[in-house]
Amino acid sequence: MSETVYAMLALGVRAPDFELPDVVSGRKVSLSGFRDKQALLVMFICRHCPYVRHVKAELARLGRDYAAQSLAVVGISSNDAQAYPDDSPDQLKRFAQEEGFVFPLCYDESQAVARDYTAACTPDFFLFDRQRKLVYRGQIDDSRPGNDKPVTGRDLRAAIDAVLRARSVSPDQKPSLGCGRGYRHTADGLGHKSRSRFRHRPERRHQLLAGSGHGLYLRRPLGGGVLSGRHGLRRPGSGVWKPDPPRRDPAREGMNRTGGFRKIVLQSGRISP
Repeated sequence: MSETVYAMLALGVRAPDFELPDVVSGRKVSLSGFRDKQALLVMFICRHCPYVRHVKAELARLGRDYAAQSLAVVGISSNDAQAYPDDSPDQLKRFAQEEGFVFPLCYDESQAVARDYTAACTPDFFLFDRQRKLVYRGQIDDSRPGNDKPVTGRDLRAAIDAVLRARSVSPDQKPSLGCGRGYRHTADGLGHKSRSRFRHRPERRHQLLAGSGHGLYLRRPLGGGVLSGRHGLRRPGSGVWKPDPPRRDPAREGMNRTGGFRKIVLQSGRISP
């Protein structure tokens, strides 16, 4: 079985267009509807994921805190509702009402918008400036379920404040960590199912990091091989996680399905171990 590689949106890329229904009001929400706003925050979230539930109060608080400012906020859920009943439109509506979201929460039934944005997990955050160029793709803050760090929204709020004040966003951006996207398989091979949560351990993560929000999203059913993809890696000195070749298991007299992961660095446009 061949590998499938997803290239993450690079900083500076324009926001992909979308038009989706808001699960609460039923009205259509589109990119063009936010043209008068100085900044746009697109959040890929859902109801079932414990990583989203961990920050749900901060998501609601963030929406309220910036409601009077020139920031448009939209939440999008793209999970397969058959695989995740808690992420069906009715349950998403209940979620939005229970948490008091003041921003629209849209349902991406076809999952086309999630693919256009290369959403890799929930939650996943994309912040665009007035020209709708991507300036931040990263975590909300350092808090994770079980790590006892408070949920403050520090990283995302700092990026938002910088855009609203017409300042540069810090290039020091940590990728979001959460539940794997619930994509369906598609005939063109672009879809996948990922039901396991991303872990803190790099060998259990599917997202490959290449600094400042750049990188690749890789599904490797049989493990091994090399990084590929037409978008490639963006910046020398960027660190990514690369699967090791599969290791032989004498007890099974065959190859393990996946190898370990090791840190590799892009130097002068070339990958080095």
